[in-house]
Amino acid sequence: MSRDPYLDVKREVENAQSQARELYNSYLRLTSTSNNQRVIGDARQDLETSLGLLEVDIEDMEDSVKAVEESGSRWGLSHGEVERRRRTLESIKADVKKMRNTISEGQSPISASVHLNGKHRGSDPFSDVELGQTGASSTRKGNNGAAYSDDPYAERRSDELEEYEMQQQQIMLQQQDTAVYRISNTLTTLAQQAGLIGQEVMVQNEMLDDLSTRVDATDNRLTRANKRMQQFIRQNEAYTGRHPPQEGHCGESGAALKP
Repeated sequence: MSRDPYLDVKREVENAQSQARELYNSYLRLTSTSNNQRVIGDARQDLETSLGLLEVDIEDMEDSVKAVEESGSRWGLSHGEVERRRRTLESIKADVKKMRNTISEGQSPISASVHLNGKHRGSDPFSDVELGQTGASSTRKGNNGAAYSDDPYAERRSDELEEYEMQQQQIMLQQQDTAVYRISNTLTTLAQQAGLIGQEVMVQNEMLDDLSTRVDATDNRLTRANKRMQQFIRQNEAYTGRHPPQEGHCGESGAALKP
């Protein structure tokens, strides 16, 4: 019996949802703790890309759910199982909608950058240093020759950037693992289909062999019956030749019986 396609689609959707959720949590953490708009913008772009891929998988999942809703009994699924699959699908869609709404309600990284540059450039002499636009002026040397930064949050933002890049690498590895898993499933499915086709061919060959055997047996019986019929005809002809009918004798006997 072939594997239920919903199970594979559900596993792929759950993996993609988990990756999107990690990016979503990272995005929320960056927006609440960091002022580095470039990092926030990259996190938002990665999250939107992940959500887009997740929505494509959700469409496949919804197609499989609709298929069993229309003819669930044909697939041997109870009404409760069909409803459970629909609830799972709606829960995942609601989670994606929540993340989408959070992105759309948040301040755009581009508008935030324009706001900072336009409003504070003239009033804050260290605005360029805060935004990281003049690297030479943001780092100075003390009396002992050691370098220090005018930005007290530079080290924290650097740590956040390293953490974000590490998370991105982990997500990329997970995506690669997911891709390899999908390819493996595809190859497994193809192997199963090839096995089923091979079994069907074997069954057809056995049926053809059986039919050929029956045809040969029938032909042999017909041949033997034909030989017996020919032999019977020859014997009958030989007997008739040796014992012709005695018409005269029969006529005399008939005449003698007349009054």
